[in-house]
Amino acid sequence: MNTVKTSLLALAAAAITAPAFADPASLSKSVGVEPGVYSVEQLVALKAAKDSDDHTTERFILQNPASGR
Repeated sequence: MNTVKTSLLALAAAAITAPAFADPASLSKSVGVEPGVYSVEQLVALKAAKDSDDHTTERFILQNPASGR
């Protein structure tokens, strides 16, 4: 039963975040950075870091943009 519950929660989380992943500009806006500077992978990691108050990861991503800026 626990596996089913976990799977349903994961599915719900994916459904909620799917629109943000569909548009990198929206995801950039949701984490407060300029569009086109960070990769989608970095944006997803940045969102997770911000949501979990992981300031070390957040700072690392912000200091190392994918575009080399």
